[in-house]
Amino acid sequence: MVLQCGTLWLTGKLFNPLPDPGFVPLSTIVAIQFVPLLGICAVIATFTWRRTGSSRRAP
Repeated sequence: MVLQCGTLWLTGKLFNPLPDPGFVPLSTIVAIQFVPLLGICAVIATFTWRRTGSSRRAP
């Protein structure tokens, strides 16, 4: 992701390591939104685990 963003910032073009036109390097940049989302999910999961003592809901 650092390579993609750095190359985009420096050259204005995305780095494509594969000559396959079906490979879209833009997906790396689009995927960056999942990093904070997964962090938020981890915080919620940790909170509920500590509160209930289980990963499943109480019966």
